[in-house]
Amino acid sequence: LDLAAQRAHGTFESLFTTSVYAKVWEQIVEERLYAPYDWVVKVEPTTVFFPPRLRTLLHGMLVGSGLGNGVFLNNCGFGLRGPLEVLSRRAVETYKAGYATCERPPQEHVYLQACMIKLGAEQVNEFSLLSDAECRTPNWQACQSEHSSFHPF
Repeated sequence: LDLAAQRAHGTFESLFTTSVYAKVWEQIVEERLYAPYDWVVKVEPTTVFFPPRLRTLLHGMLVGSGLGNGVFLNNCGFGLRGPLEVLSRRAVETYKAGYATCERPPQEHVYLQACMIKLGAEQVNEFSLLSDAECRTPNWQACQSEHSSFHPF
């Protein structure tokens, strides 16, 4: 796999990661690595993540996550953020069936949210997933709230 990413120019000089992200997901869906699990979670290495908190949250969502085109969780009031992305198994199957039709903007979290919406997956706003500077979560760096993850570290 070629996992090279282009660097953006400008104030933040972030990486354009959609091409890398899409290649990894292509391999995951091709090999069906997600199939034994009800939920698939992508966590960036700069994120402090507490799985038991997420598990508690997801426990109540198991019933509806396999219906229709699946569910993905939006973790920020400004749109999905990449540090923690959560998709039901059915949403991953929907992605597998239709990702080739999705446009590929440079940022992978923008790509995933737009693609899942286009493919008909249900977006569930769950802002207790991520305490993040970009989401303007107060005191995110203290890691003292009940969020499932904190970013960036």
